[in-house]
Amino acid sequence: MDPEKGRVRIRTRLFYFSKSASIFINYIEVT
Repeated sequence: MDPEKGRVRIRTRLFYFSKSASIFINYIEVT
């Protein structure tokens, strides 16, 4: 297991999570 690869995977997961969270917040504000 390459620790650097795992770190990148966590970073991309956080990126997608914040992206979907911002979309979810915008959806709540519109409603």
